[in-house]
Order: sequence, then structure tokens, then C-alpha cells
Amino acid sequence: MTRSALFALTDSGTLRPLARAVSGWGADHMRGMAVAGALARAVESKATELGENLVPGRFTLDLFRPVRMTDLSTEVTVVRNGRRLCLLDALLLQNGEVMARASASFVAPSDSSGSSAWPGAPDLIPTLPRVDLASLPDESERIYGTDSRGWMPLDEVPYDADRKWVWMVPAPVVEGEVPTGFQAAASCADVVSVVANLDEHGLGFINTDLTMTLARQPVGAFIGLVANSRTEAAGVSAASAASAASAAMFDAEGACGLVSATSLSAAPIMLTPPMKLRYER
Repeated sequence: MTRSALFALTDSGTLRPLARAVSGWGADHMRGMAVAGALARAVESKATELGENLVPGRFTLDLFRPVRMTDLSTEVTVVRNGRRLCLLDALLLQNGEVMARASASFVAPSDSSGSSAWPGAPDLIPTLPRVDLASLPDESERIYGTDSRGWMPLDEVPYDADRKWVWMVPAPVVEGEVPTGFQAAASCADVVSVVANLDEHGLGFINTDLTMTLARQPVGAFIGLVANSRTEAAGVSAASAASAASAAMFDAEGACGLVSATSLSAAPIMLTPPMKLRYER
């Protein structure tokens, strides 16, 4: 089943946002997962071009300007290209202005058999829901769950104070391209703010950044997040309240990475269950 993508590739090589890239924060505001997906695609393409046998290890995104629903381009700089480590920086530009940036590390895998250290994230992973991908409408992206309620019906959003989980279908970043595990993970990582900050009033925090670290690339049609920590504090005024949150990332084979983000308070928005994206453009 082919699902609608976040972008179309133009003849000039820029990315043109499609309806799926629209944010709930405004009709001209691009979703964080689209920004993350575009920059992840850019750094992964450069890493592949360099020809090293490296796998993605870390992806950090800074969202310091509202990215608009207009064409964008990316630029990637090689900071370090070594035998065991490749460091890349990337910029997202619109009309010649830098709107967001990312950095990424790609590392050499080893034949290590693992360790006996505390397993960490695997202890948090819920039993996976039974979801038939073919039965999901194209506009349906995710299923929510909570510690007290378990996995919820497709059309429900948990507006409460419970710890939350989410099971997502990653959208292709570009039409006609099959997203890699890294691209899918980076775009889904933006949802860390939802699993950490959603309450009875809606989603009242907007991401300013995210950092994702991967032990391995996700596999399969779904990616999950489960909140594992959250702190919140107020600054000079209530309007400057911020939250710092992290979540474990998992797929059908278990835990695969961690995501953290810093978010600033904003007027709460209600998530259209279950993020059904029916925007007119």
C-alpha cells in the first residue's frame, strides 16, 4: 500500500511540501516531522555518497524559525569523514534564508555480542498492537496508548495526564521514494512532544529541537514511541514555560533508539483524531 508523502521533488531538485506536511499549528506552518524528514534525507544521501560503510548514530534538529509551506532546499557540509565516524551538518533553506538546521553522526558497526548492562529502554516497551496496515486509511498516521488504558481505538486521542505511547506509520518523505529506516525514524521522532506533553487541554508545547540516537535502524512498517521522562519549569512568565522530555523508540523487533526534545509552551491545539490530515491547499 502506497501512502501519501510529505514532499514532491521538483525538476530543480527542491522539495515542494504536500498536504501531509501541514502542521496543526497553522495552515502555512510545516510539521516538525516534515522538516526532520527532509534534513534526515539530506544527510543520509551525503553519507551514502561518501561511500563509507557507516550506519546512522545520532540526528539532532534545531527548529528556530517557523518553516513555511513553500519549496525548500537543503545544504550539507562534511565536518569529519573518518573510518569509524562521519559528522555532517545540514541547513534547510527557504528563499535563501536558513529556517532549520541539523547535525548527524554516522558510525561504523561492530561485531559486538552485547553487554550485561542494565537493558534500559526495553523494559518500557508495551506489547505491540495488532494493526493491519492495509486497513488503515491513508490519512491515519497513529494509534495512541496509555499506561492505564492500553492501546486505544484508532479514532481516540488520550487527553489526560497518563504516560502515553504511540504506534505510527511513517510517511514517505518524497513521492516515489521508499523511506529508509533512518528517514522514518527522524520524521517520527518529532512526535516525542506529543507523547510527553499531551494533557486534558490538548498539546500545549511546540518543539524547538530534538535529538535522536539509534542503536539500529528501525525495520518494518511501524515505529513506536513511549515517554520515559519529562520535566517542566516556568521562566519569567507562564508564557515562557518549557518542557524537556525523552522517549524510547521501538519497532516490531523491540527498542531501537532514544529521542529527547525541548519544547516551549504555546496556545494548546487539539489533535484531530487520529491526526487525520485533510487540508485544502
